[in-house]
Amino acid sequence: MHDPGVGGWTWQAGFGLLGGALVFLAVLVPAVVVQYRRYGRISGARLLGLLAVSVYVVALVAYVFLPLPDPDTVCNRRGGPGLAAFQWSPFSFVDDIRSTAARRGWRAALTGWSLWQVLFNVALFIPLGVVVRRYLGRGVVAATGIGLAVSAVIELTQWSAIYGLYPCSYRVGDVDDLIANTTGALVGAVIAPALLFWMPQARDLRMTRTEPRPVTVGRRWVGMLLDGAAFLLVAVALVAGTVAVRSALAGRFLDAPVWASPAAALIAGLGVFYLPALRGSGASIGQALVWLSPRWPEPSSDRRLLRASVTGGVFTVGQVAGAVSGSGAAGWVQVTCWAWTVLCLIAVPFTTAVRGRPGLSGLISGAAMVDVRAPVVARADDRPDDAARLVG
Repeated sequence: MHDPGVGGWTWQAGFGLLGGALVFLAVLVPAVVVQYRRYGRISGARLLGLLAVSVYVVALVAYVFLPLPDPDTVCNRRGGPGLAAFQWSPFSFVDDIRSTAARRGWRAALTGWSLWQVLFNVALFIPLGVVVRRYLGRGVVAATGIGLAVSAVIELTQWSAIYGLYPCSYRVGDVDDLIANTTGALVGAVIAPALLFWMPQARDLRMTRTEPRPVTVGRRWVGMLLDGAAFLLVAVALVAGTVAVRSALAGRFLDAPVWASPAAALIAGLGVFYLPALRGSGASIGQALVWLSPRWPEPSSDRRLLRASVTGGVFTVGQVAGAVSGSGAAGWVQVTCWAWTVLCLIAVPFTTAVRGRPGLSGLISGAAMVDVRAPVVARADDRPDDAARLVG
């Protein structure tokens, strides 16, 4: 590791916070899906842990690789192209500290770069040991071994000039860094149970995966948001696929045709909302991911399609209208559909008096929303057809 100079350790922290937050947002939807499928519910503590891991990984990359120096400058400083010699003498930092003490005194030695570099390298890998031991649920040996492996990859990448991308090594590979990093991972693994005693373990959460849970407002909203994410994913994939095929056939890049976006929105709506409504329990993709399902006292295809149309169908029409035009009649249709979609979201908390918080789609189609893991119990009030019960 190089000497960063005064203030050289500060900007990476801000970079890690911002970059880590962006990474967390990018993986949040997949993380929620994975938690629901693995644990049967969302674990807020483990989502917080994922945020911390995202920040740490980005900060680690920033600290060990950034900023990338100018190739000419660094190679001239190191005497030209070629790889620098790897420092294979373990604990050479001890000699450096003694040398500084002999020349400038122990005060200078204890505040100099030679010592602080070692301490920094130890501290840098303590979070890794904590994460592997407590968040990932591995043992001390595994955490220490992973710390050694990660450190080795970092040192090799730096010493090899990012595997030949630079004409010369821009940092020196040092076995002392390996020792310090591995020590940090070991320390982190040892203290992890005390630091993250509040973190639920994945194995414990998996044991209660099949237990039915209440149908909450937050859970309904998560299902609806996952439906929107699935819709967006399918629509974008269809448009991107159309562009890729057209460009490949033409031998040059071509933009998406005018009909691609409306057609993609229509197909996405059919695939995300209507096709699932006619299969199995009738749950949408988002509802199925959060273990929810509509249930009717007298189910029928008409009721299933009606429920899918109230929210998903209107949302699809709005997206198709928006893809056709942003003004005129199509623009008004888009605005109206968006307003209705927002109303459907807002209505969920106001259906608390109705079993399963069915929302507007359930009230209109006569469906109750239930946890698929709950036993089927016949109830006289399964059908939420009393509009007077909308507000409870």
